[in-house]
Amino acid sequence: MMLSTEKNCICRAVVPNAEMHRFNENLFEIVSAQNIDDGFILDLIRRDGSSPRSTVESLSGFGYVRRFEDTWFPGDCNSLDRSNLLRSYFDAVAPEYDSKISQSKNIACYKYLLKSFAKLQDRSASVLDFGCGPGTILRAIAGSKSVESVTGFDFSDEMRRIATERGLATISTSEFNALSGNAYDLITMCYVMHFQIDKAIYERLINLLKNGGAIIGNVHKDIGLSPFLDFLCTINGVDISRADSAFGSVITIRKGSHNVG
Repeated sequence: MMLSTEKNCICRAVVPNAEMHRFNENLFEIVSAQNIDDGFILDLIRRDGSSPRSTVESLSGFGYVRRFEDTWFPGDCNSLDRSNLLRSYFDAVAPEYDSKISQSKNIACYKYLLKSFAKLQDRSASVLDFGCGPGTILRAIAGSKSVESVTGFDFSDEMRRIATERGLATISTSEFNALSGNAYDLITMCYVMHFQIDKAIYERLINLLKNGGAIIGNVHKDIGLSPFLDFLCTINGVDISRADSAFGSVITIRKGSHNVG
């Protein structure tokens, strides 16, 4: 079945195949289900008709975390399963993505990230937009003199396809994996960091930075901020700083000494 748009849909969860039995039990009524690679997107309500808050508490009790708008993802699964679920989910929602987000807020966040980098370097930057989605960064850099070039990458094929159609130069997963080091001044991660990207990916991104370059991104609603900062402390050879913003904490990961500020 396709994704539901019914008003009685309370919550949406991205559920691995191995966990479907938990959601087929008596607690939830599945309003609709969409099959994706390795799992399902479920629209759920509580069978007992209790409040939306009770549905949220039940999902939280199952170990799920809200990471994208009204959508909950398993908080505890291995990195490969998590990556596959994220890729499959965003492939599925790519056509309706723009209607799900606040485009103005996303554009403002990109501008904030670019402005943050401009305080570190006063020259125009070569940028890799990691998790580029449908190419929203293009609207943020229109007329900007601080960006020399921008390339987008997303694990979702559908997101990359839409971004390319809108004029963003993108690279495929194989091209991303083949990139050599010292390629970019700045790597932006706009509304991406809270998705628990694997450590190996961060190490790969750091390798792609030029000397003095930086990864700058926001942690949406500070979801998982404390363990995320602890996680970053395990990465060698970087200087880490945090700043408050309207978009959640903004994290700067810069090649250099290792410190959390």
